[in-house]
Amino acid sequence: MPPKPQTNPDEIVAQVTAAVAAQLQEFQASLKSKYASLDASLDSRYSALTTAIADRLNLQPSLSSPSPSSPPKDPPSQNHSSSTFPSPPDNLHIKTPKIHLSTFDGSNPLDWLFQAEQYFSFYAIQPHQRLSLVAFYMSGIALSWFQHLYRNNQLTDWSAFARALELRFGPSSYFNHEAALFKLKQTSTVAHYRGEFEKLANKVDGLSPTSLLNCFLGGLLPEIQHEMATQKPQNLSDAGDFASLIEEKLADSTSTTSFLIPSPAHVNLPKPLSSLPPPRPPQLSVPRLPAPPATKPVPSLPIKSLTPTEMQARRAKGLCFNCDDQYKPGHRCRTTPFLLLQTEEDSYLESTPTNHLLSQ
Repeated sequence: MPPKPQTNPDEIVAQVTAAVAAQLQEFQASLKSKYASLDASLDSRYSALTTAIADRLNLQPSLSSPSPSSPPKDPPSQNHSSSTFPSPPDNLHIKTPKIHLSTFDGSNPLDWLFQAEQYFSFYAIQPHQRLSLVAFYMSGIALSWFQHLYRNNQLTDWSAFARALELRFGPSSYFNHEAALFKLKQTSTVAHYRGEFEKLANKVDGLSPTSLLNCFLGGLLPEIQHEMATQKPQNLSDAGDFASLIEEKLADSTSTTSFLIPSPAHVNLPKPLSSLPPPRPPQLSVPRLPAPPATKPVPSLPIKSLTPTEMQARRAKGLCFNCDDQYKPGHRCRTTPFLLLQTEEDSYLESTPTNHLLSQ
């Protein structure tokens, strides 16, 4: 067997050092590439924000100050008092309100889309700039979903983003909002029913104002519908206001009626004929029988109890078990008491007194 070649420790250290250095270089190269892509992404977003801010600053003077070609409009005259308010100066700068767009976390997508479109329209942000800004107003699963679309280059414009968001987080296409609107009925207060109706009506397109009004009236309680027939509202706003007033009116009338009318427990109503007692039959004069003679009370019989010891003592003295006289053949007691004999299992009784007791 040939001898194993001897390894030099310096060579082993050199090989390990070279391998570690190669791995470090690869790791540094990957970090540099990641930092470069991150810098490029930040630069693109920074440039988009800069452009949006510049557009806003360019648009703000035209919104706040009137153009020199068009003369300022006179404010409408209001007859609050005899004196009129002075007109504002031409160089007055009206500060626009600061509006914040809520963060979208995946809930209520249609409401958030409406707010986002109004927000971008108010600040005059162009559609091609909205995708770069909308990422700052997302969180949770909505932000993860946006990152997935952004990295896969699936976000082309704002319209495509709005459609994708509605499909991802919106209600199912199998849910028929129009059918739910027609089936909606008032179960509690008018305010709650009105809110549910408006929530469904915002998701239904193509219905005329008259159809919406009739649908709203058909879902009210029957007692409110009867009162609404005399009001004849022309739109949904008037119908909701009238329904609330009628609800308060019915509640007040119900409380007043319950206060004035006493409860049935305190009303003295005439008794029905069935509850009256039946008429008594006429009494006939029947001669009374003589009372039976009073019987004398039967005296209670005395009961005398003898213990085995007492019975043995009487037997030794020759006394009767029933009375205190001497016992002899042909003896009869003065009274006939009832005796309760208590014996033990091992006790022995003579036959003569016992037979005498049984004979009596």
